[in-house]
Amino acid sequence: MQLDATLSWEQQSLQLSALVDSGADENFLDSNLVSQAGIPVEVLPAPLNAHALNGELLARVSHRTVPLSLHLSVTPPPTVRQRNPCTWVGPVSPAERTRRMQAGVCLYCGQNGHYITSCPVRPKEQARQ
Repeated sequence: MQLDATLSWEQQSLQLSALVDSGADENFLDSNLVSQAGIPVEVLPAPLNAHALNGELLARVSHRTVPLSLHLSVTPPPTVRQRNPCTWVGPVSPAERTRRMQAGVCLYCGQNGHYITSCPVRPKEQARQ
């Protein structure tokens, strides 16, 4: 998941996009980002190996940064309009009507899961009495 974020350290901050890996055991930063941003680092007493889930060695970590704060800017996702399960375009040809009957789909909209008498998009005034 990629989020807008602010990375802060020692009275400095940087606006960036962060890729959040919720499956990672530790927090990692790209060494190029650390260099470009001028984030102070220190050498680890012993290097750490970073492994993928399959055990493959991804990297050897030899440095760590000064303490950092990461503030994520989480905005709600855009509202998704729910569409009806089917849409009607207009009267169908006799051939299409036959095809829908043979396929066992709704004669009104052509979708599976219901028939014309219970079609969710068919206007109520068109329903048979």
